[in-house]
This record gives sequence, structure tokens and C-alpha cells, in this order.
Amino acid sequence: MSYLGGGGHPFAASATVKGMTVQEIKNYIEALLLGEAYRNARKLKNSCLRDSSHR
Repeated sequence: MSYLGGGGHPFAASATVKGMTVQEIKNYIEALLLGEAYRNARKLKNSCLRDSSHR
């Protein structure tokens, strides 16, 4: 939740958001999660390609 100015520990998070509608917050969080998923998938793909070239 640090992207929204919040904090917490790894298994719980909270943030107070002002100046955005619920839909805007939902869209923002979805974009963050999708971006992170894309980056992780790309890292995994690159890792697999590197590993297969060493066989």
C-alpha cells in the first residue's frame, strides 16, 4: 500500500485515500497489480530461457 501512502506489515495493509473515487482507487490498484504480474511473468520467462540455454 506504499503506492497509496499507506503501510503495514507484509500480511496486512491499510491506506487512507482522499481525492479519488472508489472506482478510481480500484482502477489504480488493478493497474499496479497487473503491472507487477507482468513484470514477474517477464522475469520468470527470462529466467527459464537462461536456464534452458545452460543445459
